[in-house]
Formats: sequence, structure tokens, C-alpha cells
Amino acid sequence: MKRFRYVQINERPDGIIAKYKIGDLVQMINHSDYDYYNWVGSEKIGLITDIKFFVQESFEPKQHLKYVTEYKVSWIDSSDYCELEESMIIKLEKKT
Repeated sequence: MKRFRYVQINERPDGIIAKYKIGDLVQMINHSDYDYYNWVGSEKIGLITDIKFFVQESFEPKQHLKYVTEYKVSWIDSSDYCELEESMIIKLEKKT
């Protein structure tokens, strides 16, 4: 069984920047974990209000470090918010 903890950092040491920016309009998505099922569903729409980077540290010495980007998304239909990992949202583009 894998166990880990998240350690928040200000910048990713690998030089990667966040895919989305504060103020971007995004939609929460759900998708299958396996290519076999191959489905995507969409949910709430909101604005990104904060971005955090985390180091995923494993307690197992054989595991390597992984960096995670999380976004605080404030929903437009309520005063609630949620913190979501990058793969759980897509940016809504303005159509011209």
C-alpha cells in the first residue's frame, strides 16, 4: 500500500508553470481512468482564484518525487469552492 503526504511549495523546481491562470473560466470534468471505457463528463463552471503546487512525498524510499498542481475554483452558481488537480478541469474558450 502506498502512503504519501503533500508538501506545499511556491514554485516547482522542475521549471514547469501552471497550465491555467488565476481568472480563467474553467469547467470541472470527470473521465474514466481506463482507455477502455473512454468517456468524459462535464460538471460545474467556475473561476480559478488560487494556484498551489505540491510535492507528493512517498514514505517508500524507492518512490520518486512527483509534483502536483492544484487550483482553487470558485463556482459561479454558488459561494462554494473546490480545490482540484489539473486533470480535473478544462479551460472554457471564448468562441468568436
